[in-house]
Amino acid sequence: MKIKEKSAEILTVDYKILTKISPDIESFAGFPYIEPTVGRPWPLPQSETPGDGYMTVDPTDFTFQATGESCDILTKAFQRYQSIIFSHENPTMHKPRNQKERVSENLIGEGQLTSLNVNLASPCEDYPYLNMDEQYELKICAPDSPTEATLDSNSIWGILRGLETFSQILVKNGSLYSVSCTQILDFPRYAHRGVHLDTSRHFLPLEKILENLDLMAMNKFNIFHWHIVDDQSFPYVSSVYPDLSAKGAWSDIHVYTLQDINIVVNYARDLGIRVIPEFDTPETEPQSELTVRLIQAMKKISVFLQNLFQEIASRFPDHYLHLGGDEVPFTCWSRKLNSVSFSFKKNYKLFEIVYNRATIENKRQFYEIKLWQKKFILSWRTYNMFLTYIVWEEVFNNGVQIAPDTVVHVWKHSSTPIWFYSEIASVTAAGYQALLSSCWYLNLIEYGTDWQKFYDCDPQGFDGTDEQKSLVLGGEACMWAEYIDETNVISTMWPRAAPVAERLWSNKNDTTSADEASPRLEEHRCRLFRRGYAVEPLGPSYCPEVL
Repeated sequence: MKIKEKSAEILTVDYKILTKISPDIESFAGFPYIEPTVGRPWPLPQSETPGDGYMTVDPTDFTFQATGESCDILTKAFQRYQSIIFSHENPTMHKPRNQKERVSENLIGEGQLTSLNVNLASPCEDYPYLNMDEQYELKICAPDSPTEATLDSNSIWGILRGLETFSQILVKNGSLYSVSCTQILDFPRYAHRGVHLDTSRHFLPLEKILENLDLMAMNKFNIFHWHIVDDQSFPYVSSVYPDLSAKGAWSDIHVYTLQDINIVVNYARDLGIRVIPEFDTPETEPQSELTVRLIQAMKKISVFLQNLFQEIASRFPDHYLHLGGDEVPFTCWSRKLNSVSFSFKKNYKLFEIVYNRATIENKRQFYEIKLWQKKFILSWRTYNMFLTYIVWEEVFNNGVQIAPDTVVHVWKHSSTPIWFYSEIASVTAAGYQALLSSCWYLNLIEYGTDWQKFYDCDPQGFDGTDEQKSLVLGGEACMWAEYIDETNVISTMWPRAAPVAERLWSNKNDTTSADEASPRLEEHRCRLFRRGYAVEPLGPSYCPEVL
């Protein structure tokens, strides 16, 4: 009997007993019971060729072996996965769920697997980056090596993805584990697979951010879009402008110091995750005293931006920076028009002429456009920090002159695909790269299960040329924190973000059915729950081996 069939029989024995007691167990008050798969990885691999048979794994006699290049990232990954797999415990802070031991059957299979041979073909890179190589090949008792398990990749980032897959296909059976013979060749569909998390509207402690990074890695996300500040609070502690947090944070303890940022960046690095911070310029609702002073002293803004962005660039090693730019209220800006330094208008002769002839509404629009234009020109040409910027779609829609390699982030019209697909088409037709988040807002919660609709969304689902679609970098699941804090951030995000991860990683044609994904997602949810994370249930169910 194949291990998948055998494991399914072992792990569903309780379910079969229950059905004899109550034939209606397959549905609860109209909610169907979804029987989880066994030993299926998440997200779905690009190519998987199951073999015959399985191998057994004894936790006391198993190691990861580096057969190629090595580095600190690989060494830490071996330690991390040894703990994750065999103790079901997050090695940093979380305790595993109480588990009920099952009696081991006499598993023999194709023999005992004592190691996973990990062959990293190239030296490790320092930090993850856009278009990094994440491809890997995982073989378990393959025809060319029937008694071995091998993981091969050209990059450390591919090795990390392969280790996660290996950790998911092992099935616990009493004191032993089993793993099906298989060959997996896997790589992501999109280079940019992100999770956006807001820490301004509610401050999130560092441990919750790290916990979210763990879960991202377990779903093969590779971008942490850190919406670190907004008008509600400014918890980023700047050395060059300490008043930003001193006057802008909720309190003097609700802040992220340089040490905190280093912890997040390096923790993410070890997981193969990039950290892209977002600093709104201008703020969504510029009401703070500091923002007003900035607007009233426009002639100083270039110095301010230069100093602040140079500091940000030194703290966040990624080549990309998100500059926000969404929901700028023109009424607020227009009230500040008379406060603008005349020297600013004097530097823009065209602006001065048009400004004097414009209507009030045009003044608002034109003022914002020229302000943004000045910021982008200064930050891109004068600062010379070699950063590439991401902006929300309003910046593009308002006709701001932006650098050719600027990435436009589409987020509006979540319930109207024809509109957000039209927006991506317009952005890419203009030659800009694009990201999609419109359909993946995790904070828009519905009663019951709402993750199924995430499978209806595809960043390349618009009508456009192949060249346009090649400009789509990927997308992000977004969590805004008006009603989210440390008490519910993990359970609200996970496992609801997992379908987004699969749509961004897996083959488009293999991941269009929520019904097909449902049993695998049930298993994945139990897997994350068993590892110690407070992930919410998907409906009436239970997790085998977890009390």
